[in-house]
Amino acid sequence: MNKLSLVLIAATGTAAEDIPASERKALDDLAALIGEMPEYETENGHVVSLYLSKNNLTSLPESIGNLTKLEKLDLDGNNLTFLPESIGNLTGLTWLYLLNNNLTSLPESIGNLKSLRKLNLRQNNLTSLPESIGKLKNNYWSEAPNLRGNDGLSLAEMKKLLSDSDAEKQLAATGMAAADIPESERKTLDDLAVLIGEMPRYWTKNSHVVSLYLCRNNFTSLPDSIGNLTGLTELILEHINLTSLPEWIGKLTKLKVLNLRWNRLTFLPKSIGNLTRLTNLYLYNNNLTSLPESIGNLKSLKWLDLNVNNLTSLPDSIGNLTDLTELNFGSNNLTSLPESISNLTKLKVLRLNDNDLTSLPEGIGKLKNNNWDEAPNLRGNAGLSLDEMKKLLSDSDAEKQLKATTALEAPENELPEDIENAAEEKSDDE
Repeated sequence: MNKLSLVLIAATGTAAEDIPASERKALDDLAALIGEMPEYETENGHVVSLYLSKNNLTSLPESIGNLTKLEKLDLDGNNLTFLPESIGNLTGLTWLYLLNNNLTSLPESIGNLKSLRKLNLRQNNLTSLPESIGKLKNNYWSEAPNLRGNDGLSLAEMKKLLSDSDAEKQLAATGMAAADIPESERKTLDDLAVLIGEMPRYWTKNSHVVSLYLCRNNFTSLPDSIGNLTGLTELILEHINLTSLPEWIGKLTKLKVLNLRWNRLTFLPKSIGNLTRLTNLYLYNNNLTSLPESIGNLKSLKWLDLNVNNLTSLPDSIGNLTDLTELNFGSNNLTSLPESISNLTKLKVLRLNDNDLTSLPEGIGKLKNNNWDEAPNLRGNAGLSLDEMKKLLSDSDAEKQLKATTALEAPENELPEDIENAAEEKSDDE
């Protein structure tokens, strides 16, 4: 979703008109419960992510089951005591977060969620699990479902969903950092728990913290002690009002996923270039005005998301990221692209919409035959001519995107001149 969409939603308090009415109803029902439109993201005209943490929800509307394309649902830190049966309609869900609620039971329909990769039910009041949950035992879990902190949940109940060893570990776990990790890591987690008022979400492997989730807290700056967690492979720092990223981030050299979406970062430290194992870097909706040359060291990157920032240019080193398959620079202030972008021949998705581009580098034509999942998005670059778009796009895609870009400016029923000329040439040929 670009900045304009977010502003419109915030201003009107109603769900976007370009999604199906049934999904719009679900969002409006939720807005009525929390007093404002919830944060959500769309893809191909459907809601795919929904963020509802810390909204004091005591129940969910049945209409939430209308969001059948939903992939991520964050309900952490509410006061939910039950889930509606319609939750079972969300068969595309891959993430379901229900940490720190008051759930006493789960609906049988939860057994339908066979796409789940992450499920967090920590710190609830569960005493039993539905029989149907056993259907999820063979899901392709990114990590074991988290049932810790449900004091009334027996080992036998946990084993309905977990392996024997995971059930035993989680039953033994307490609300404090696990005793089997190094003291420096345990101290970091306990210090974070003091800062945010609860134990942060984390996962361990081979007695080291490998995943840490610090979402929707107000840090502004990160505690230096996080630099002790040198075994981290996944660090989620989403929506915590960060204004800067410390140089010590470069010590976390095992990181594969770094999520910094929805913060207020204006720059990245040079040391980010040390994170050479990173495959996914998410910087959506920050205030970045430039990128360090060292970003070109991240040669394992597959996915780079810099949508909705204030970038005016890109470093030449961006062309070193030759394993990239998805690159998002939509809703920035880019006026040009470096020639080196033509090196990115593995790209399947490229979004450059809503910038200030007036030309494309000559070499970008090398990407024209990439195995694209979708046509590169150049919409919203008002200064980009049809000929420039055709350096990267097919004739038909270029014409469609130019027409979409100029539709609001062109007089009614009048095509932009270069599209009209192209149509006339095609007519003459016939």
